[in-house]
Amino acid sequence: MKPAFQMSYEEDILIRSTFNCKMSDVAQNDSTKRIALSPKQQKL
Repeated sequence: MKPAFQMSYEEDILIRSTFNCKMSDVAQNDSTKRIALSPKQQKL
């Protein structure tokens, strides 16, 4: 899809290129690290 969007951007069909930015520039990573359950905890 990126080549199609790039061509549309270069031909002024799109106002700006949507694929030229990183996801980290748009959204913050607010995930937390999780710990897997042990086999003993899974049986409870």
